[in-house]
Amino acid sequence: MKINYNIPALKVVNILNKANEAQSSSMERLSSGLQISSSKDDPAGMAISLKMRAQLDSLAQASRNSSDAISLIQTAESSLSSAHEITKRIREVAVQSANETYTDADREKIQIEVDELIKELDRLSNETDFNQHKILSGDKELADSGFQITQTGKYNGLQAQYSISLDMPTSGDKFTIDGQPFEFYDSSVSTTLTDPAAIGLDLQGDWKKDLSYASLPNFHIDPTGADLVLTAKNPGSSANTNPINVTNNSIATKQITQGIDSKEYATYEIVLPSINSGTSDPEPHKFQAGSGFTIDGVVFEFYDPEDYDNGEYDGAGVGVPTTKEDGSYLLDFDLALIVRAQEYPNFNLDAVNMGTSYDPMVLTAKNSGIAGDYLAGYDGGFVDLKLSVQTGSEANQLTQIDIASSKPDTLGLTSKTPIYGFTDYLILNDDPLTAANEDRYGISLLTMEDSQFALGAVDRAIAEISSRRAYLGATQNRLEYTVKNISNNSVNLDGARSRIQDTDMAKEMVLFTKDGILSQAANAMLAQANQRPQQVFQLLQS
Repeated sequence: MKINYNIPALKVVNILNKANEAQSSSMERLSSGLQISSSKDDPAGMAISLKMRAQLDSLAQASRNSSDAISLIQTAESSLSSAHEITKRIREVAVQSANETYTDADREKIQIEVDELIKELDRLSNETDFNQHKILSGDKELADSGFQITQTGKYNGLQAQYSISLDMPTSGDKFTIDGQPFEFYDSSVSTTLTDPAAIGLDLQGDWKKDLSYASLPNFHIDPTGADLVLTAKNPGSSANTNPINVTNNSIATKQITQGIDSKEYATYEIVLPSINSGTSDPEPHKFQAGSGFTIDGVVFEFYDPEDYDNGEYDGAGVGVPTTKEDGSYLLDFDLALIVRAQEYPNFNLDAVNMGTSYDPMVLTAKNSGIAGDYLAGYDGGFVDLKLSVQTGSEANQLTQIDIASSKPDTLGLTSKTPIYGFTDYLILNDDPLTAANEDRYGISLLTMEDSQFALGAVDRAIAEISSRRAYLGATQNRLEYTVKNISNNSVNLDGARSRIQDTDMAKEMVLFTKDGILSQAANAMLAQANQRPQQVFQLLQS
């Protein structure tokens, strides 16, 4: 028996220290809920967990970015909805102005409303913003470049019109317009109609107004005059068959105008900017960067390659370099080739090869009638607003949103020059604060011919707005799916991170209980080990 070293006690102390350390670690895990609370617990696991945590935070921000983009789109779509209502109203009064029962003085009153509606369209495009982004006025306005356009052929079809005289209608009178039966009744006596398919016209109410609300397939009804006036929705002789059928002699009808067919295609002659023919100029000239022109919605922008990375144009329009790869200036002939190479949605471009240039260039509508009868181009232009939304947690995980300008110029409702179909007076004036060229002539309804042109122009404007709203709606749906996908990814990633870093509470509690029992047993055994030297003392006493 030796007393210098109590080896059993030392062994028990070692075991007790290990049990206490394990119990302390278990208590830390149980109180924090973390399997890895510091790098010493699991260096590799800690590194992976921190990387996942950073990615989760980034995904949360990407989700907020996508939600912000949805809000931006909703703001733009709301203003475009108002623009839609405005253009529909302009079309309504254009149909009204095309009616020959109105005088020029009447059309002047109609024109006042149209001018104000166009001003409101311009205000909407200028003042709709989201966090200081003017989202409906385009990225930038291009300066004039010298582009010219002249309409050389126009659509001249005419709608058929009929009048209905209903001075003294009585209950039971019946007539049919465009296949729809109508029947008068007196609500003070009875509301029963003899024809269940007929639309009832109450003699005690505003029956003319009720009549105008009827939706007919081929005609509009104007109830404002002494006689009702029916106007065919589409020009042409196909509407020259009287659409009115009466069953008594108290209702008189007559045709006011004949519908006239027209297969004529709208045509425009364009003159491209010309400053560098390259043949007779002793000193070549350079096109002005930042200027441009627009043909059938396609924006051409002159740019200096030195202003862009690698000399490549990254704008939303068609880039026209002011200098070529060999360092020489762009020629008029080169510009003509670029213009001819583009596809235009509603027009065909024809040109006669003159050797060094193309002159003239003629735009011909692909469809006859009012479908191509609108201002097909103008000098200057508005480049689409391009917004990049960070919708991912890594670099270059971007979603591009392109929002086209909705200014009256881009919708074809204003012109910089008083050409055919537009007013001979300005409806928008220069802005003295910005010195911008804001002088604009508006679409005209002052004559029947102008009204026919306006119908084509407004139809095109409505189609443009509809297209932009459809694009914004589709993009919003896409971003909503992006938010859902980010949410799913975050849940899965958080689950993976939890499996690495979080404590399994049930398992840890088992270990904590085991270590507690071992600690108590070690304490008991330490007491026993400390009693062994006392046996030596007893031996010495004996």
